[in-house]
Amino acid sequence: MLEMDIEGQNMLVVGVADRTERAGGLRFYDGITLTPAVAPHGIGGNTVMVAEFDATGALWVSTGATRPGVCKFVDGQWTAYTRSDTLTSHVWARGSGSSAVADNLGGIWFGGNGCGVLYHRDGVFHSFNSQESAGFDSTGPRLNGIPGDEGYCETRVGKLNTGEILITNLGSTAQRPMVLVPNSWLTGGNSTNPWVYYRPRSEFSFANPNVIGEVFGDPLGRIFAGGSRLTPYTFVCDPDSTPVDTTDDSWDSYNPVDFQDGATTCFIDIVPEVLTFAVDQQNYLWVGTPGGAYYSQGGLTEDIAQMRFICLFDLPVGLRVNDIHVDAQDNKWFATDQGVAVLDPSFTWIHVFQTSSSIDYASDLASNIVSSITSNANTGDVWIGTADGLSRLQTPYISRTSNLDEVVPYPNPFRADGTQRMYLDPASLGGRFDELRVFTLGGRLVRKLAWSQAISEGWDGRNDDGDFVAGGIYLVVTTADNGHSATGKIAVLGR
Repeated sequence: MLEMDIEGQNMLVVGVADRTERAGGLRFYDGITLTPAVAPHGIGGNTVMVAEFDATGALWVSTGATRPGVCKFVDGQWTAYTRSDTLTSHVWARGSGSSAVADNLGGIWFGGNGCGVLYHRDGVFHSFNSQESAGFDSTGPRLNGIPGDEGYCETRVGKLNTGEILITNLGSTAQRPMVLVPNSWLTGGNSTNPWVYYRPRSEFSFANPNVIGEVFGDPLGRIFAGGSRLTPYTFVCDPDSTPVDTTDDSWDSYNPVDFQDGATTCFIDIVPEVLTFAVDQQNYLWVGTPGGAYYSQGGLTEDIAQMRFICLFDLPVGLRVNDIHVDAQDNKWFATDQGVAVLDPSFTWIHVFQTSSSIDYASDLASNIVSSITSNANTGDVWIGTADGLSRLQTPYISRTSNLDEVVPYPNPFRADGTQRMYLDPASLGGRFDELRVFTLGGRLVRKLAWSQAISEGWDGRNDDGDFVAGGIYLVVTTADNGHSATGKIAVLGR
């Protein structure tokens, strides 16, 4: 609370916190009238659970704590649905979204702990659980709660490479642990047409098939349903290229400890519960758990029984791996309970980020408790969801194409003292670029130049403030007007 003069009028300004029943912000009192809270633009709460881009390029964020809900960022503007009545009629307040996936038609799907599934398309929200009228099809509730608490509907969402949406319904009272939303349903929008339900047909050969958690569609068209906190087993379903027909499916299950590579194992510390799946451009399957991460030796195999897992034993920070994100240049971003670590395709740790109070890895990261990471392949922006807000990092990791393939700066090394300028060899680029950007290895933008400047004038070694940069290795990124890019490195000698 403070008193200030606003446009010649003495006003009492009161700051109020977010609460479940109302949004927080600033309230103004002129001695007679107390205004409603004026909330700043931004996300609806600081506790970020998950962040994901939809097919239109909009960034969606799920928030938890006192005001669970979702927010959208598009064209530089935030819409915080938790600060409106948009979700009032939904049972989203029973929990918060902890997983998200975009469908191919502009829709976004959220799964979470207790709240079922929230689906947004064309400006309208739909929720699916045992309590919502929208959650019923011609055969009854689409999703179900758990024994003893039918209102508690725990879900995770994923997607097949052919576009169908996948949902797991942990502990479902209807004994339907995995759901597929067909492409025909997605094309028609929300309707009472039935979804497709999966369950291992020979349940006695599997342990606890009703308590699967994280769900993921791999590049071979299979469905991976990860072990939950209630079972160590991950289940794999091969739909045989007919995802809406479950009669020809084949199932496998495994405990990752049984598939460990004996020479490199550290699975004594690994928890079989799966928090996240990812596949990189080299076809390695990556798995995050509450006790670390592991990956498939030699990539994915058609025969599940032939897979062998190796522990990521040298993760620089953290123990709990909440998310693994693969960016446009095949770097793996690990969201942990103690910060962010980035592994390049050659298995070299290239970045580690923690908050400004960190001694070894200080950065502007909002919190060391990181829940989710996503990136924009066209701009290189990486969005990091944390327990204390959302951080955005500008990086050079933009999608590449063969017609803009190599950056060769010269002279290399280059002295940044006013005596030299760095140029590019345009013949090596394979195409014209629109913009050149210079970054530190930590991802900070140093300088931006247009094509004509970079080719004719070169870079003089100064940053955007006009100061010469310090000595070290810098990334040089050229970006074409279609969003594709190429990357090189320059060694800078200080004065």
